[in-house]
Amino acid sequence: MSPTSDQGEIGFDRAVDRINDISLPILDGWEIDSKNERSRYGISITSSPHPCPGDLEKECVRGVASTERIKSRSEIDLADIAKLDVRKNVLTAYDADHYDGTFTGLLVQDGPVKIAGKAGYSARWFVSNGRGDGGLVQSTVMPPNKSGQDYIILRIVIDSPSRSSSADEIDEITSGLKYS
Repeated sequence: MSPTSDQGEIGFDRAVDRINDISLPILDGWEIDSKNERSRYGISITSSPHPCPGDLEKECVRGVASTERIKSRSEIDLADIAKLDVRKNVLTAYDADHYDGTFTGLLVQDGPVKIAGKAGYSARWFVSNGRGDGGLVQSTVMPPNKSGQDYIILRIVIDSPSRSSSADEIDEITSGLKYS
């Protein structure tokens, strides 16, 4: 294993998030985010970079999955958090500078999920934009590994011309999440 930050490291096929006590599978063609901009909050894995459709001078990635803690002092409504977060995730993922903004967003799936045996909630949108393929955007909220810790959110964005082609990758990352 080779460390990439104080909070995350690469295993043979997993990205370990030591802040949130979880790990994500690293899919074929994916890697730990070399910038690891989320290292303060969690971990981020990405697919390989390519020129952004809206600005060929900038780099984008076809897919990204990141983790972060949700500060909460009491029980939270996982559904409300996931549904609000996925909207924000859509606007951030498909901004005007890189993709000419979001044209349409359609909620294609939401509901309770089991993440490594624990009850969570997930919301997924299919998005079309001004340039590029559009894609799937998902926010999944889950309880912490240990009581007394903050809840965790897993955000996934994968560019795709159709709803089904990137759904398998999202499902593989979500079902492959493990608590440490």
